[in-house]
Amino acid sequence: MKTKRVLAGIIAAAMLLTISASAATDDGVFTRTSNRQPYTPNSCIVSVQSTRVTFYNMRWDDGYMFGGSIYWEGELRGTGGYNISDAYSDAVSVTGTLPYLYYEYDEDDVSVGCKGMSDIDPDVTYSGIIDTVEGPNYDDGVELLVESETGIYLFLDGIPQNYQVYEDHINTATNRMVSW
Repeated sequence: MKTKRVLAGIIAAAMLLTISASAATDDGVFTRTSNRQPYTPNSCIVSVQSTRVTFYNMRWDDGYMFGGSIYWEGELRGTGGYNISDAYSDAVSVTGTLPYLYYEYDEDDVSVGCKGMSDIDPDVTYSGIIDTVEGPNYDDGVELLVESETGIYLFLDGIPQNYQVYEDHINTATNRMVSW
């Protein structure tokens, strides 16, 4: 009987997580001067090299209330017919100053993240550097979106709640850096 209740609880939690994951709110495109949401750093430089993705000079607004289980991710995603695997075939390590720093690589994106946003200090500048493996089309000029995402971090991964995309794209051949 106890096993059935535990199993029912696990199934219910999995269903809730699936529903939550599909319900992330698109907060729209942001620019240097408009529509930047409080979970997005108020300043950031994103640059790419063939074996490195760097998010640096990141600062957050004072007064934004991050909870202890809230995460943030800076992501690069392929656009214009490209996938992230065209630019990077893997991510191998991360270094930086974000609290509870981590990185992810999957079929959708490469990202640097912080799974303890309650420890963000608005007076500190943060960074996250992902060492990558160059993809087959990096030198051809892969178009990449820069996305800021936040959500609830659970045991092994996060459930996205909100995201937004920066107005300018990165191109691995012609425009390897964006900033705001």
